[in-house]
Amino acid sequence: MNGNYDEEKKRKQMDAALDEVLMGGGGGASSETNGEQFLASSTWKGPKAGYYFGTSSKGTGYYWDVQQKNGEGENTHKTKRKRITIDEGKNEIKSIPARMTGQELLEQVEQKNQKQVELSDRGIRAAHAQLRKWVEKNALERAEHSENPEEYMESELALHQQLESYGGFATQPAVLLKIPVEEFQMPWLEVLAHPNIDIVTTACRVIAEWMDEDEDVESTEIRWEIGKRLVQTTATSPIVELMVSNLGRLQTNWQEDEENQQGIEDILTLLENLLELDVQQQLDGKQLLESSSFAIWLVKKTTVLSWLVQQLPFQHGPSVQVLALLLQQADIYEEVKDWTQLPPYSSLLTEDNDEEETKDKKKKAEKPNIDCMELLLQAMAVFRKTQPTTTYELEFLENVVLCLASLLTYSSHRKTQEQFLEAQGMELVIRCLREKVHAGGIGLGLLETSHRPACEHFISHLHGLKHIFPIFMQRSFPKPALLSSDKTKQKKKKAHWMQKLEQHTIRILYHLAQHITADSPDDCLQRLVCKFLENDCEKLDRLIQLLLKYDHKARRAEYNYYRFQESEDETENMYNVFLP
Repeated sequence: MNGNYDEEKKRKQMDAALDEVLMGGGGGASSETNGEQFLASSTWKGPKAGYYFGTSSKGTGYYWDVQQKNGEGENTHKTKRKRITIDEGKNEIKSIPARMTGQELLEQVEQKNQKQVELSDRGIRAAHAQLRKWVEKNALERAEHSENPEEYMESELALHQQLESYGGFATQPAVLLKIPVEEFQMPWLEVLAHPNIDIVTTACRVIAEWMDEDEDVESTEIRWEIGKRLVQTTATSPIVELMVSNLGRLQTNWQEDEENQQGIEDILTLLENLLELDVQQQLDGKQLLESSSFAIWLVKKTTVLSWLVQQLPFQHGPSVQVLALLLQQADIYEEVKDWTQLPPYSSLLTEDNDEEETKDKKKKAEKPNIDCMELLLQAMAVFRKTQPTTTYELEFLENVVLCLASLLTYSSHRKTQEQFLEAQGMELVIRCLREKVHAGGIGLGLLETSHRPACEHFISHLHGLKHIFPIFMQRSFPKPALLSSDKTKQKKKKAHWMQKLEQHTIRILYHLAQHITADSPDDCLQRLVCKFLENDCEKLDRLIQLLLKYDHKARRAEYNYYRFQESEDETENMYNVFLP
């Protein structure tokens, strides 16, 4: 015992000596305190010139401040000390860390935000309970202190951190299914309707991460079950419907605000994943909703279709990508009859009370309907003379043309074909062909029409045969936008491009030959026949070459198909031999 006491005493003496060296020797004390480096005091007794109050190796009391002695900015030692604050009411000493740099403060905040959550049944239940707690507390504080944000700022930060912690469940989404459906939905519905847009964008990002595409079969089933929870109707509205309603809120200054833009992209990514998942599961006879497909529910329940169309003038790639996916669902055309009279976009979050609802109804009455056909053609017309210069522009243009092709293909109403004709859609394609740009090549598919007036208009008014036959004869054709510098890729893409042009021209001529009759005006039939007979029937020779070419391809494909079937049958018979 005595040996330990002596060692402890020596250690304290060494610490005191070291402090004296670091403090600058003993010559810095003021005459007022008789040159002492340390004045013992268990409590704060007011300021003393040249000293600071704190706790160090000599205990609690007043220490000589060497920094004050040497002047501001002259620090003779680099040891960090703690700042002390005194609560005079309770006479308590509280130590505060020394002054921190900006980088240290940033790291400290990031460590607080990186809240670890246990990815288990117990972890999700605890996280869900915390989420409900902070949602309710924040809502209560916002109601009590609506004019004083500082009062509810702490609970709002805690709510934001709790939402961030849910991002970890994207790696283990199965645990999310441990919470009952209604209990799971309620806090998220309140979060998505939160007044703070940062809270909303965080929630949208977390939910979108849950539905990230994965090729694993087990993961697909889990995503399927989570998707059902997002679209199922509760006492209020489905989660997806509220997310769509937030598109209008996030659109405010979204081109300047990166967080709002990211929130919109997260919502669109979620919709894209749900649409693809629903189509994929329909092959197995399953749907996210029992009554209809997700696509037709989305069109009936929300006005997201109108919002997507309204983004076309901004060349917003994610919006037109979801629009193209939505327009490829054939069942939505039973719901939407007139594509030139889409209702304006509306949001559930703008109808908080009766007065606002009345105002919104008046605004809706003032807003004109949306002409989807016109906006799509205007978006395509941007590239009527120029080639896309970036991959982003190329994908945007191809998705726009895909939207137009879907409208003309899946819509069984003649009115859609007439609207395309009235909006001068065929004229736009012919102009693109004349300029020999990428838009003309992919726009050829829009001329494949079974609408007789459109076929007659193509020959009589547009003189379209002189633009189609040079492509058919491979003498002149629109040039593709080759954005890759790899010559091998360029060669493959060009070969694929020529094949597509060939197939489009064959189908166009097929529709013309089928729907142009002797009764057609302006001698349309005679003009078409004469084109095949001119120049010693060279176009008929080309037609016969293409017939033999595609006949050979069809025979080879048929042979490969039956050969594959025979090999499968042989394999099955081989396994049956070993069965009892």
